[in-house]
Amino acid sequence: MCIRDRLYDVRLLEPQRDGGASAVVLTALAEINQNTGQNWAGVALTVSTARPALNQRVPELKPWFVGVPEPKPMPRMTHARAMAKGAAVESAEVLSDAMPAMMAMAPPQMMEAEVEVAEVEESGTAVSFVVSGSIDIPGDGTPHKTTIGRHELSPQLDFLAVPRHTDAVFRRAKLSNTTGAPLLPGPVNLYVGDDYIGQNRLEYTPGGGEVELVLGVEERVTVKRELVRREVDKRLLRDVRQVVYGYEIKLENLLAAAARVTVQDQYPVSRHEQIKVRLDRVAPEPAEQSELHILKWQLDLAPAEKKTIRYEYQVEHPRALQVVGLID
Repeated sequence: MCIRDRLYDVRLLEPQRDGGASAVVLTALAEINQNTGQNWAGVALTVSTARPALNQRVPELKPWFVGVPEPKPMPRMTHARAMAKGAAVESAEVLSDAMPAMMAMAPPQMMEAEVEVAEVEESGTAVSFVVSGSIDIPGDGTPHKTTIGRHELSPQLDFLAVPRHTDAVFRRAKLSNTTGAPLLPGPVNLYVGDDYIGQNRLEYTPGGGEVELVLGVEERVTVKRELVRREVDKRLLRDVRQVVYGYEIKLENLLAAAARVTVQDQYPVSRHEQIKVRLDRVAPEPAEQSELHILKWQLDLAPAEKKTIRYEYQVEHPRALQVVGLID
């Protein structure tokens, strides 16, 4: 017998009209097959670990550098090779642009799962789940999905916006593992209500540990980032060029409940001693600011409330110096 996977379904149940809190239902499943050629009828089942790998990621801000162009040697290339390389680059760009849409892929093919609640047995680092009752497992190698646990957890919900990359606002849930057993590594099918929203991966989480999952995009919390100022110092007698950039990030909460939104943005980092970058004005003050100029705000928005983040930064360099990387 082979335990092909440890699987999870995570379903966010949104608050009811009576104002009840949100809940997350975590269902643990095992996908099993055996190819002995003999069907197993009414067998007792004990399930152990598995290590699958599927993922979904929120856009991550990387350091944003400005500097001067570096000459690169040009390898000799035939016309045919140049055409092939251009086609490959174009295909890669198309795939990169399509990645956000793939989060909304069709739900995976569903298999009916037998529902049993398992008892947990721990021995050293091994964890076994003894399924109560008995189940049937066909002997032809076809996968058989068995539910071994179902738990309702209370999430801490908030939202994450990275408007330099996308106008999507991601819904996050922090969960405390109160299931009475460790959560083993495995892929997670994610649902909001009855809607399938994509897949993620659950890492090993001990009892009492915390899990953070991204549960899709919340369309009712909006964000928009806009360049509102680009001003060049026009004093010709100076040998220094100064450019001021100003941005506004506008947020609105269209939910019926309050929303806490973490906003991440950035301004460039100089890689050249003659290029000076300075943050001039920012309101409200960010909750965090890294050495690589990553800015983070945490904003609480009441229902129907709008808020705006404003900041400006200045880039200064000799006029004769060509600077790359400033175009956002």
